[in-house]
Amino acid sequence: MEELDPDHCGYIDIWQLETLLRGMVGTSEGSTKLKRTHSLTKTMIPMSYRHPVMKTMSTTAEFIHENWKRIWMVALWVVINVLLFTYKFVQYSHKAALQVMGYWVCVAKGAA
Repeated sequence: MEELDPDHCGYIDIWQLETLLRGMVGTSEGSTKLKRTHSLTKTMIPMSYRHPVMKTMSTTAEFIHENWKRIWMVALWVVINVLLFTYKFVQYSHKAALQVMGYWVCVAKGAA
């Protein structure tokens, strides 16, 4: 049933059934049968993989679903680093060294 229902809808459409039956009732000609087989395999690709944009979106969604813990930890690490950099930058921007060396001292101390 999964081969006949690539979209996992619980049913197959009429056009899928027609394509399947046309593919089963093949002629003895090799090129015609090859074309029918190709159209059969083309129509049996799941809906989410038929268009390149939809395939990219599905692949990205699957990647996020599989690696959401890693993504969460990296995002948390980036946010903490940005907050620490901002805190140090603001702290050193109020010092007298800012007048002498400019914002380079703030960036250097924030990055340290």
